[in-house]
Amino acid sequence: MLKEIKKKYNEFHDAIVIELFYGCNDRKYTINRNLSVIIKCQNELNNVTETIKLLFEDVLLFQFKEIDQSSFIIYKTLIKEEDGCILFDFFPNVSHDSTLVENSNSDFKIKCRKVRYEILNEKLLKF
Repeated sequence: MLKEIKKKYNEFHDAIVIELFYGCNDRKYTINRNLSVIIKCQNELNNVTETIKLLFEDVLLFQFKEIDQSSFIIYKTLIKEEDGCILFDFFPNVSHDSTLVENSNSDFKIKCRKVRYEILNEKLLKF
């Protein structure tokens, strides 16, 4: 699923966060932390603007700093998986060679074990 998200939405360039929902489910001796993020973004494969819901399961880290409206506007997103941990850093640092690097002080960052998405609606771009 992660490869599909990266292929379709690339780095969520110029995306807008519409809604965040964070919840905990107590499941007999285990707490499952889940997060959903609704984003308006560009599907890079077919040049369509879509509203999607990203569903993050078994959340290990949820970091969000609402400074102003700019906290909801995404320029680029670092998306990677390492040792079973998936990282979405919506405000990564950019190195001297234009590589995205995790930002420890990111305004919006999620680490989880599983991610999936749903398309909520599509709107064709008009030029």
